Amino acid sequence: MKTNIGILFLLIMISGLPVGAEAGLLEIKPDKTNFLCALGEQVTFDISGTWEDGRENCTYIHYRISQDCATTIKEVTAPFPSNGTMKVTGAMDEPGFLRCDVMMFNGPDTVRATSCVGVQVNAIRPTGSPPKDFDRFWRSAKAELIRIPMDPIVEPVHDSTLPDGYKIYKISLASTGGGRVHGWFTVPEGKGTFPAVLFVPGAGVRPTSKATVFTRAGLAVLSINVHGIDPDKEIKYYQGLRANIFKGDDYFFFNKKDPHRYYHYRVIQDCIRAVDFLHTCDKVDSSKIGICGGSQGGFLSLITPALDKRIKAASLAVPAMCDITGPLYGRHTYGLLEQGDGEKEIQALSYYDVALAASLINIPVQMRVGFLDNTCPPTAVYSAYNNLRGKKEMIHLPLKGHNIGGEWLRDASLWLLITLQGN
Repeated sequence: MKTNIGILFLLIMISGLPVGAEAGLLEIKPDKTNFLCALGEQVTFDISGTWEDGRENCTYIHYRISQDCATTIKEVTAPFPSNGTMKVTGAMDEPGFLRCDVMMFNGPDTVRATSCVGVQVNAIRPTGSPPKDFDRFWRSAKAELIRIPMDPIVEPVHDSTLPDGYKIYKISLASTGGGRVHGWFTVPEGKGTFPAVLFVPGAGVRPTSKATVFTRAGLAVLSINVHGIDPDKEIKYYQGLRANIFKGDDYFFFNKKDPHRYYHYRVIQDCIRAVDFLHTCDKVDSSKIGICGGSQGGFLSLITPALDKRIKAASLAVPAMCDITGPLYGRHTYGLLEQGDGEKEIQALSYYDVALAASLINIPVQMRVGFLDNTCPPTAVYSAYNNLRGKKEMIHLPLKGHNIGGEWLRDASLWLLITLQGN
């Protein structure tokens, strides 16, 4: 049976599944040192590969040059030169990201590498259009919340990992549908009021982080769980929910035909309820509230300030839910639209597309983008960034995918402190 190497290669690159043993080293270096170029500008990718045991014979290389990992520009399978190096080129005539995926294989052993260059990134725009009743839709959602008393339950908690003088509380707030918002509220040492941050989590079901990196920077922080569940159960409890109710991260697809019943409708209301708490808390300077999160948390860090002007700054990373209609226009974006979806799904999800909602945000925003991100691809992220109306900063991570680590939170906490204090 013959194997279609091109199809196999594409599936491997998108899925990230290993094939064979990682027995060698494969590197790709673009000739653009800042990983950026202009429209129509040729990019040369230098490929070098070696095997740990020094083998040279019967090594093949398969490379694919694509636009946004969606549209193939060039795809070749060929013997790898004996010196272990080769150059491949590509260019794009529209804004986006030029991507080079390479697979080197010899017998059962396979090594993969990827590089990506942004093309006229400041010209990337969303592919969709906001619904005409966007404002009315979300005003109605907020009105539902206003009618429900917050009923805060605030329980002091001892945490020996925090420095003396820090205070931490377990928080529960009434929200829509009879549910409650749960989380941790931590306050630095000292008297008076503090700038505060709402920390919103990435996708998944897990114990809620206390996010004390913000407290150590001098910020009060409210870190919430967005699923309406207790923040400190045993890990098996969350694992059971993830497997049996949430079906991994499939909750992103729950009720996506109906914007009023879509899963994140209540999640966004819960984020606004959390802002209610910070705004009324006597330990918080209500004029200095920020928001922070990555992936799903990045999405929430954009949609919440688009709807709630009490938030004065946002620092986020690799946001989800950007340019949801991108696949209809040859872009690789967060895959909420599936085969068989039609106008009903497109219309419903447009209320949640933060590339569209970004036009309502005029506060300072600090954003991070991973050029190799297959989950929240860089073109989608830039479509939101370019639509922001306030002061903004994009931090490029050209060698990172979706998992950018947790170190960025330290920088985000300092940026939020400085930005909110200057507000």
